[in-house]
Amino acid sequence: MNKIKVMICDDMQFVSQCFEILIKQSEDIEFVCSVDSGEALFEELKEAVPSAQKIGIIRAYAGGKHIFLR
Repeated sequence: MNKIKVMICDDMQFVSQCFEILIKQSEDIEFVCSVDSGEALFEELKEAVPSAQKIGIIRAYAGGKHIFLR
């Protein structure tokens, strides 16, 4: 059976670490990597998924980062 591959993208390291711990405990899910920005995630995806494209932009707002899709 193929495992579900998961990449984490969050600017809060503590949150990423918590999810990583939970994911690594699962037999059905494979933890691939953790990054702290959308740009870093895109760079990681470009190698593994040549057809990866940016579909949104990130703009700052009072509550933190938010992705606006076109």
